[in-house]
Amino acid sequence: MPINSALLKSIAAIDPLCAGHNVTLKYMLKLPSCVTNVLAGDEVDRFDLEARKFQSDDKLPDCENKRIDSWWAEVEDGQKYPMMVKLIKPLLSCFHGPQVESSFNVMGDIIDAKSSSTRIDTLSAIQTVKYELRSKGKTAIQYYFHKDPLHDVVDPALVKNLTRSYKAYEENKQGEREAVETKRVEMGVEPRAEKLVTKRKAKELSMQVAQKARYDHQVEVSQTNKHVK
Repeated sequence: MPINSALLKSIAAIDPLCAGHNVTLKYMLKLPSCVTNVLAGDEVDRFDLEARKFQSDDKLPDCENKRIDSWWAEVEDGQKYPMMVKLIKPLLSCFHGPQVESSFNVMGDIIDAKSSSTRIDTLSAIQTVKYELRSKGKTAIQYYFHKDPLHDVVDPALVKNLTRSYKAYEENKQGEREAVETKRVEMGVEPRAEKLVTKRKAKELSMQVAQKARYDHQVEVSQTNKHVK
């Protein structure tokens, strides 16, 4: 996206440090026309009124040493500018900055066609570990190396974290199963008698059936030949 983009200029107006300036209001009012899939109908007019009131509001939260998303969260808590918050929250969720490219580099060997359904929290955990190893300049084996794996002391915090992580994983899985079951009961859907097999498993079963059929045929032919002799 070019630096001279109208969208980028309008997004810059949501910076709390820019509040109160005439040029800020100019670009703030352009936001609904740049991001057209958030507000609808009279919400655009309400956004216009809120933006004008926002620029003259002298009771906005203090923005010193605060992240922009944290500051807008405080604005949302005040409940004075609901349409502005509704439009600006999606903009704040955009992943931006130099971390974008570095994340693709770090996670390039994790995200592929086979792992496309991996949970976001799982990818986040993997990324955290990879960044930690990179900051130390070590591989996982070097980081956790023990001269004597059987007798060297194991980090108790690591063991505790692994145990808690597995417990949380099992609780999440159980919660998901219960949610599916609850939804099934509410919709009156009967459970499947048998679990559907994957394409790979179906292919393996088909090959097994074909092999058995060939074997049975060979046995039958062999027995027939014996009777003929």
